[in-house]
Amino acid sequence: MTVRRATEHDAAALDRLRADGHAEAVLWVLASNERARRFYEAAGWHADGGSRIEDFAGVPIEELRYRRTVANGVWDEHAATFDDEPDHGLRDPSVRRAWSRLLASVLPPAPASIVDLGCGTGSLSVLAAGQGHRVVGLDGSAAMLRQARGKQPDLPLVRGDVSRPPFAPGSFDVVLVRHVLWAVPDPAATLARWFELGRRLVLIEGRWSTGAGLTAAECTALLRRLGRPAQVRPLTDEALWGKPVTDERYLLVDS
Repeated sequence: MTVRRATEHDAAALDRLRADGHAEAVLWVLASNERARRFYEAAGWHADGGSRIEDFAGVPIEELRYRRTVANGVWDEHAATFDDEPDHGLRDPSVRRAWSRLLASVLPPAPASIVDLGCGTGSLSVLAAGQGHRVVGLDGSAAMLRQARGKQPDLPLVRGDVSRPPFAPGSFDVVLVRHVLWAVPDPAATLARWFELGRRLVLIEGRWSTGAGLTAAECTALLRRLGRPAQVRPLTDEALWGKPVTDERYLLVDS
């Protein structure tokens, strides 16, 4: 089986698991099969430390346990209406201008290489590309990426796990992430991987009135544990959100 064919089979299997409502997948890989292990790791699977010895015709075989999240179905369901929120779709010119000004204030001079992790429908990716940057968008939802392609067909988009981005260390000047960290299973481990990807991390997060999210204090504490001090800027300008906000929303740039 070719790598392309194997990748298609893997994606189809994950889509079926999502359709059946599963949040996580587990598989076992021969410890000695380096090629298979590299394939699954590149596809977003990770060894979780589990192992077992199986007996095959009297021969002990070691297998390693791999996991990955598959619960992108909820985002697929919301893709068609996701941009209805002013800060998602940036359809209002004043909201779009506010986000454009914000990005320009924290991104290096163009053309910089930027990865937009959890790019969703691609609104920030398109904005950054419009400022002259070389942007790659990554998201786990196929439906979200279809919406993003509709906005800018030539924008490079990759489907993958944001907590384990399939890019080599040092691939980008900037790692841009908006409203993603709060949703990953292990924020500290995910942040460590994000730092490996680029020279600067631009993180937009919040603790919303619904109770979801991360406070700025929680995020800065995570960064301190990783030895990465950060500057925090509250995002209280109503123009960014298209409406008044009373909950905590902020931008964090590692310094």
